[in-house]
Amino acid sequence: MDWKGKLAAGAVALAVPFVALWEGYSPRPYVDVVGVLTDCYGNTKNVSRTHIRSKAQCDALLNNELGRIANKLNNEGIYPNEHILAAMTSFTYNVGDYAYAKSTLRRRLVEGKYSQACAELNRWVYGGPAGDKRVIRGLQNRRAAEYELCMEGVDAIKN
Repeated sequence: MDWKGKLAAGAVALAVPFVALWEGYSPRPYVDVVGVLTDCYGNTKNVSRTHIRSKAQCDALLNNELGRIANKLNNEGIYPNEHILAAMTSFTYNVGDYAYAKSTLRRRLVEGKYSQACAELNRWVYGGPAGDKRVIRGLQNRRAAEYELCMEGVDAIKN
């Protein structure tokens, strides 16, 4: 495995338990805070109101999706270490590929402004049904944890 593969693998190893903690686990479908049908660990792909997934299926979905995201982000070549990549993998899992790609946060990463990129996480705390966006306490808590994880990576660069 090359260094990029090792970096992505390390990020996924950090991101899986992190995301599982913040997303929570539910094999039964539910409607999340923004009104999206969801199951497992915040999974929104191919969810059916009548289909209940096994724990093994949910674990596999989480691992596969985080692996996909980490590899996609890592291929950009802008991540100096697994902590920053893991934080951004968690963030992207939560907000989606498109939101990440168009974000100021990503622009800061491209510019090599890692502290500023980490700080951008704290701006992504709004949710709710369309037209009713408000600060969501759970998102504030998650972003604070992602910020801490990201800053561990920034601190490692400085030392």
